[in-house]
Amino acid sequence: MSVSPPKLMWEASLGKEMSVDGATLRFVALGKPDKTDDTVLGWYVLLSRPTGEAKILMKTFNYEPRLLKTFLGLRSLLRDHVPHWTSVTLPLVPQIRVPNDIWKILDKMDSATNQDEVST
Repeated sequence: MSVSPPKLMWEASLGKEMSVDGATLRFVALGKPDKTDDTVLGWYVLLSRPTGEAKILMKTFNYEPRLLKTFLGLRSLLRDHVPHWTSVTLPLVPQIRVPNDIWKILDKMDSATNQDEVST
């Protein structure tokens, strides 16, 4: 029985994680539970690699997914860790409304890889 590695990354390793050829970041917008309000509360950061491995950016001290709440926070993160990027696309409407749903998205990103491994 094999144990899969944690699907977690911290800000300090973001630059190293992004140095892998084909690695991409995906931003997932969190909204309010009220579906009539499309206000975005912030963005979670997911990393995916060409191998299908997916990881989520975590807070260092609280051990929970990091939610970037402002454009300035996003800009600072990206300037510090992927300074060669010149543009970023962010969702402007919520994709999830409950913080724990971010784990479902991460699992879906990873499940495609696991299915590929089983079929080969």
